[in-house]
Amino acid sequence: MGGLSNFRLRWLRTIGQMPSAGKIEARRKAFMTRYTRFQAYENGQEFARYKALRDYVDSGEAERVREECRLQSYAGSREAGLLEEFNQLGHLRHVQDAAKGKGDTQNPDYLRYRALQQEVETPEFRERVNYLKSKDKFSLTEAGRKLAELNTLSRSKELKWYESMRQKPEIQRYVQEQEVFFEDFASGSLDSKVWLKRFFWGDAMLGKPYSFVGDAQCYTDGANLRIENSCLIISTRPEDAKAMAWDTKLGFIPKSYKYTSGLVNTGQSFRMHEGRLEAKIRFSGEPGIVHSLYLCGDKAAPQVDLFRSVPENPKDIRGVYSPQQGSRPAQEQVGNLPFATEFFILGLEWTSSKMVWTINGVPYMEQVGGLPTEPLYLVLTTTIAPGYEPHGEARLEVDWVRCTAKRHG
Repeated sequence: MGGLSNFRLRWLRTIGQMPSAGKIEARRKAFMTRYTRFQAYENGQEFARYKALRDYVDSGEAERVREECRLQSYAGSREAGLLEEFNQLGHLRHVQDAAKGKGDTQNPDYLRYRALQQEVETPEFRERVNYLKSKDKFSLTEAGRKLAELNTLSRSKELKWYESMRQKPEIQRYVQEQEVFFEDFASGSLDSKVWLKRFFWGDAMLGKPYSFVGDAQCYTDGANLRIENSCLIISTRPEDAKAMAWDTKLGFIPKSYKYTSGLVNTGQSFRMHEGRLEAKIRFSGEPGIVHSLYLCGDKAAPQVDLFRSVPENPKDIRGVYSPQQGSRPAQEQVGNLPFATEFFILGLEWTSSKMVWTINGVPYMEQVGGLPTEPLYLVLTTTIAPGYEPHGEARLEVDWVRCTAKRHG
C-alpha cells in the first residue's frame, strides 16, 4: 500500500488518531486490569457453578423432570390411599379403644392402623404428601432448585459484565494470543542467556565480536551497551578502536576504526515466525546515523526491518523488507517526528499472507506475499551510513520489546 505521508501523520497526531506511546501504555494497563478481573471471574467458583448448571439445564434433564411433575398428582396416589385408609381406621371405636389401652391390641384393624401410623407420620411421607399437593411441584425438586439457582446466577452483575467483555474484540484477540518474548530491561543488566552482544555467527565462528571492512564503526563486546532507567542504550561515538573485520576476499582481518558502536541479538535464544513484534524506541543522533531493529535468519536474506532511521533526516524512519540478497527492498518512509525526545511504539503484524508496519498503532506500510518462511531472530544495532562523519554521540534507547504469537489448540 502507499506510505503514510508526513502531513497525514501530523494531522493524525493533531486530531488524536495517533495516540502517544504513553497513552497506548495507559490504555493497555487499564485493559490488563480489566482482563485480570475477567480471568479471575472465568476461573472462579461462581462461573464454574454457572457453567455446570447451564450444562445441566441444556442437557434437557430439567425439562424432563418438569414434565414428570406435571403428570403427578395427589389424587389417586399411593400416599392419598394410605392416608385415607389410616383416617378411616382411626375413626373405628375398637381401634380407638385399643389405642387407649382399653381394647384388643391384636385386632387386625388395630394392627393395620399401627403399621400405617408408622409410615404416614414419618417426615419423608409428609414431605412426599406436601410435594404431591403442591401447585408447583417442580420447584421442590433438585432440578427445580438447580434451575432457580441458575436464574439467580444469570442476574449476577459480575456475570453480565463478564459476558459483555467476552464479546469485545480486544478480549477475543488477547485470549487468542500468547506472549512468547518480552524484555523490559528491568533487572538492570543484560541476560546473557537471552542477548548476544555480538553477531550471532561471529560468536559461533570466532567467539568474539567482529565488524565489516566497509563499515565506519566497529562493534565492541558490550562497551557501547548499558542499561539506564530500565532502558537498553546503544551508544555510537567517535573513538579510535581496532577490531576484526570481515572481508569477502580475505576473510577476517584486523582493521582500525574511528567509531565504535554496539549490537544485541537473540540468535541463540529466540526466533519468531509470524506473530506481532513491538518495541518502544527513542533515538538521537545527527545525520549519518542509522539506528535499527531488524529480523534476520541464518542467511543474509530475508531481512525485515521493524524500523531503520533515515541517515539524511534523524526525524524519519523506514520500514524495510528485503526478501532476497541483492534484490531491491520494499520500503516506506514516514516521520518528521520527535524521536530524540519522545518514545514511539513501532510494530510489525506478521500473518501467513502479509506484514503490516505500524507506528503508535497507525499502519504505514504493507507487504503482501513473498514472506519469510523461516523463523527470524531480533537484532538491535546502530551503524554509520557511508560518506558521513558524525561528530557527537548517538543513542538508541529501547524501553521494551515484546513478541506475541497465536495460540494453538
